[in-house]
Amino acid sequence: MRQLARIPLALLAGLAVCCGAPSAETTEIAFPATTASTSPTRPPAEELTKSFSTANHLITIHYPADFTATPLDVDTVKVARSLPSGVESLRFRSITDAVSTDPQTLADDFRKLADAEYQRRGIMYTHDGRHPAQCLGKYDGVQLDETVSAQSSGPVAQMWCFFAYQGTAFVASYNVPKSLLASDAALLDRIQQATDVTVSVTSPIVASPTVTAPTVTPPTTVVPSADVDGANLTMANIEADGLVLKDLTCKVDGGLVGGLFGGIALAAGLTGRKMQLDACSPSLVETRVKWVSTGGHMTHVTASGSSMTVNRCVEHALAGAPSPMAATCATTVRHGHP
Repeated sequence: MRQLARIPLALLAGLAVCCGAPSAETTEIAFPATTASTSPTRPPAEELTKSFSTANHLITIHYPADFTATPLDVDTVKVARSLPSGVESLRFRSITDAVSTDPQTLADDFRKLADAEYQRRGIMYTHDGRHPAQCLGKYDGVQLDETVSAQSSGPVAQMWCFFAYQGTAFVASYNVPKSLLASDAALLDRIQQATDVTVSVTSPIVASPTVTAPTVTPPTTVVPSADVDGANLTMANIEADGLVLKDLTCKVDGGLVGGLFGGIALAAGLTGRKMQLDACSPSLVETRVKWVSTGGHMTHVTASGSSMTVNRCVEHALAGAPSPMAATCATTVRHGHP
């Protein structure tokens, strides 16, 4: 991206949820003294020695050894490093079932979802800009820049770039403490420009031997696609605000925002009721829950776990919980007191 800008939406996904979340070692570089006949020696550029591919093989990233790659889903990868002043991270995602691949529409839908999530969490933020951009240095797209106030590390700069390639929508983003933006923007830009995207899965790209590729484990009790007819959004695991959700599957009306960050947004209503859910069981249990989101709230909540008493309690706890988009969903909730 030409102009890299700003935070984490461990927000949507630290959110992630936004939006993951959150956060190896820095090296001081000493420059030799200069004289009239000599010039400062620039520090060597960090080599992009490691590689990682998403499980669907549509994105391959290349990054320095002091970053760590983490798969967030079959179509999403995060690469990050911890620094004394905070965490720097980049995220890349493909959306194969987007209703629209128009970058303007992708950015509009994301903006609405992010604003709602920031307000729900009481997060202070500013919009720093929206403009056409060359995402990954080569694809025409739309870039959004923001600054978010993070209590632990101070202001965080965040950039999102939305683009399409041969009918598949993509989003690339990075989050960096604002104090490091000037010094580290060039490296983050280089990592993004080295990223490869494809729409062909006939020749899978294998992750570097130094990184373990994600393993997709099928659910042991419920086949997610059987919960919701016409599901267009699935996520294997979400952990937010201390609540663990497994095998989320949804049919999101419109499909677009759901394909981007809907899983995290739809889970927000459940995480906001964690205390009530934990009170439903004296021991740690897993309960499958299905609901309909309409009018901004969860309705028609049904729970199917091993205890009828726990099921009724879960249904009562989640009825009316906030839910930002129209959808029919099901997920397995891990709750109770260990």
